[in-house]
Amino acid sequence: MYTFLQSELGNIGRFQSSGNNVIRYIIGDIKSLIYIINLIHGKLSTPKNKRFNDLIQFINAKYDLNIPESNYNGNYKDNSWFAGFTEADRHFGIKYIEKKDKSETSKRSVSESISLKFRLDQCSYDKSTSSDMKPFMV
Repeated sequence: MYTFLQSELGNIGRFQSSGNNVIRYIIGDIKSLIYIINLIHGKLSTPKNKRFNDLIQFINAKYDLNIPESNYNGNYKDNSWFAGFTEADRHFGIKYIEKKDKSETSKRSVSESISLKFRLDQCSYDKSTSSDMKPFMV
């Protein structure tokens, strides 16, 4: 399944196992992040679209870009696979690591990297926006 998902996404990113029940999909370059943002853009219909727009604002500020905010177009017919998959509680996270050269206290250098995390859980209440998700659950 992971290989299929990665191939459908243009072979960008990588999977990393973390613990017994967690697999992360890691994207480490801005070109790939923009590709994923464009795939999702306009397809979120729940209050989580605000969190997605927070991601867009962060990327715009960090990389001096002008990606427009995401507004749901209301067309479930063309969006059913993604809408059905993501109407559960989910989370977008960003991790940014600054470049660090070797030093006397650190024997390894660290490359600059940015990663995007997407987590999916089933939940009937959105804590971040204090919204009831039941109207979206069909």
